[in-house]
Amino acid sequence: MRGRRKTVMCVAAALLILGCLCGIVLADTGPPVKATATARGGDGFGIIPTKGITYTIHSVYGYIGKTYLMGWRFENLNIPQGAQVTSAVLEVYCFKPSSLPVSVIFYGEDTDNSTPFTEVRYDLINRTGTTAALTDSLSTWTKAATWYKSPDLSQIVQEIVDRPGWLPGNALAIFAKDNGSVGKITLYDAEKGAIYGARLTVTYEITPTLDAAVWSIDINGDGLSDLVLYRDTDGYYMLPPGTFKYRGNLTLDRKIKIVGCTDPTTGLTQSRCTTTLMGDGFTLAKGGKIISDLASPTPISPAGTKGTDFYVIARDFVTLQDGANIYLGGTDTGVNAGDVTLQATRVGSQVTGGAGSVWGRKVEILAGGPLYLENGFLAWGSGNMKIASGAGGINLTHNAYLEVSAIDGPLTMTFQTFGGDVNLIDHNYLAADTLDMSGVNGVINDDGTNTEIGTKVGW
Repeated sequence: MRGRRKTVMCVAAALLILGCLCGIVLADTGPPVKATATARGGDGFGIIPTKGITYTIHSVYGYIGKTYLMGWRFENLNIPQGAQVTSAVLEVYCFKPSSLPVSVIFYGEDTDNSTPFTEVRYDLINRTGTTAALTDSLSTWTKAATWYKSPDLSQIVQEIVDRPGWLPGNALAIFAKDNGSVGKITLYDAEKGAIYGARLTVTYEITPTLDAAVWSIDINGDGLSDLVLYRDTDGYYMLPPGTFKYRGNLTLDRKIKIVGCTDPTTGLTQSRCTTTLMGDGFTLAKGGKIISDLASPTPISPAGTKGTDFYVIARDFVTLQDGANIYLGGTDTGVNAGDVTLQATRVGSQVTGGAGSVWGRKVEILAGGPLYLENGFLAWGSGNMKIASGAGGINLTHNAYLEVSAIDGPLTMTFQTFGGDVNLIDHNYLAADTLDMSGVNGVINDDGTNTEIGTKVGW
């Protein structure tokens, strides 16, 4: 509501790890947990070492071999500090091979978090290299229009993730420097198209301890984890940006911290950053809490990041149990607020919210079937709010509290049904500049015990 503000205490690119989440195993001790992280579309650059001039930032082609230093930078690698790297392979697309001998030295940038490449003179040459390095003749790279793999670069990646300042979600850079080549190999990179972006696949192991707990998710019982959530020093498990697909019902009952991100092209902080969980069912159980790392005890996102958005898109159901909370509301002036969407998509699918809460900027709660917000459920937003359902309607009962409020309003709370009623039963609270029920294709049942603040439209 305009001019009215509730004080919010917020306790609050990209790497995609795609797979099917069948269950979560919390392990503080026990055998090593295996995991694989793949980053794609690294920045590719070719420069002449003798002159130190970056040829171009945006180019379809890159070169490995005679007189060239080629670099790739990969962001949002969700690898815990000190993890044991068992393999690391760089894959690039060869547009034109060389008929003359090529030899290169692979090495990495010895830094906690690689910054974006620039056209500044000597930028790449002056970056400190890892002690670990590997020389290779690339003798098998003989065919055009073919993906080729580097030799194992695990020692190089190991040196980087062993650095005390390395954090999951950081960026690293890999270089290929000419080593007396006679010819050169021409590569496509991401400027040709996203599918041509270089790939870095790192397989690693973690031995969980009381000081470095992980959530390990194994989808097919092969001993490999498709998603690893690493517990930070402030006790929150870090969930990086991206879309995480799974099969089955995912239940979270511990503290989760959504990690912010930077723009992969400019290296500057993005205005929005999104984490999406997409599967069959989702439950945020009692004790479960989802925050933004921007307001956590030890934030790690770059200064100036404007918010982290959180989406749950589940086929069958979305449930927030009593005591489950999503805190993405930012500060009491809306700074760093993130959007929250909770959606059950199948016809007849259900969304249920008990005595928990959702705080955010734009809040959307959407169900393909009935929607139940009850027993003191609270939803607060500093942007517009949408509550929608299919068959089964919207049911607010027993002290549900919904409010949108911003100093720079006006804001609208929209209700929408497709063949269902809206039932407001037993002392609910609705507040917005506009309470819009014009999209309700059913009856609005108000038992007269509710508090409704704002201009009513459609009822």
